[in-house]
Amino acid sequence: WTFPYEPMLNISSGNSIVKRNVAKQGDQLIGTIKERWSRKDFDITVTGVLIGSILRGTPEDCFPRDQFIKLFEFLKHSKEIYVNSHPLELLGIVKVVVEDYIFPFTKGENVQAYELKLTSDDSYSLLDAVKTRNNV
Repeated sequence: WTFPYEPMLNISSGNSIVKRNVAKQGDQLIGTIKERWSRKDFDITVTGVLIGSILRGTPEDCFPRDQFIKLFEFLKHSKEIYVNSHPLELLGIVKVVVEDYIFPFTKGENVQAYELKLTSDDSYSLLDAVKTRNNV
């Protein structure tokens, strides 16, 4: 499914860091010891609007009904979704999962805003990860 109008993307991520406090070190050790860290998933927020072709009239005529139904079908898909977006591809993101979505109140009879909360998804094999860890 392709968004009918250019949505806005917000992309965030970071590191998950395990920190330990060491007791009774006095002035020799300041702060925490960082034991290990890993990269977090990318959190992606997509914000946009759906726009009907007629400005005023009955909801059947004005509301972007077909676009709304197509978007909702896309959002309730219960598996990963492959994406095609230049900024996401530059970050190595080719698959996402839908976490949350909202259709807020939108002024105008022919307009419906949406906000999607997505999380990046990678392919992995737990069996391969266990084999690699046991071989080390």
